[in-house]
Amino acid sequence: MPKAPKCWLHGINGRVAQGCFDDTHMQAEQGGWSQTVRATHDHSPHRKGKTMAEPQETRQEKETRWAAQRVAHDKDQQARQGARQRKTAKTWVIVGAIVLIVAVIAMVVLR
Repeated sequence: MPKAPKCWLHGINGRVAQGCFDDTHMQAEQGGWSQTVRATHDHSPHRKGKTMAEPQETRQEKETRWAAQRVAHDKDQQARQGARQRKTAKTWVIVGAIVLIVAVIAMVVLR
């Protein structure tokens, strides 16, 4: 029996992760590794759960969704910027305190 190759999905040699039901792994569990292993990601509409009967998103719906995503992204960006500014201010306060402590110690030692 050929040695099972390292799993490219889970990084496990010869072992299949619990709960993985990919066709490739099912072959590995059964010891039937073949040279032509099916791709791990099937991009066909059936696999994605889409059918031809589903309506397409209109341009207006897309733009509405994009606008909502932009607003959410901008809010996240502002929150990150505020956190970054607070962190920078805190860092400079700490640096200033250290400089003052060193200056006081230097004055006491040099007297």
